[in-house]
Amino acid sequence: MKYIIVLCSLIFFGLKPIQEQEIELVCFKKQHANQVCHYNFKIEGEKFHFRDVGCKYKSQQEVIKKVKKGDLGLSRNWKISCPEL
Repeated sequence: MKYIIVLCSLIFFGLKPIQEQEIELVCFKKQHANQVCHYNFKIEGEKFHFRDVGCKYKSQQEVIKKVKKGDLGLSRNWKISCPEL
């Protein structure tokens, strides 16, 4: 029973929603041959990656808004190497 209470307290108090976290777009690369756009993010110091097959999103700001809303699935670590700023 106490494990359930500890788990619930971690969920409610320990996790910050993405909207309140610092999101930084570090790098954007487009592969013209495959029509794939790669976005590398840093969220609270952790590296995340989003791959847009078909480059559906017209602007980088649109992608950042969707990340903040939590609509896009991000994967850990970067798949495309980018120089860190």
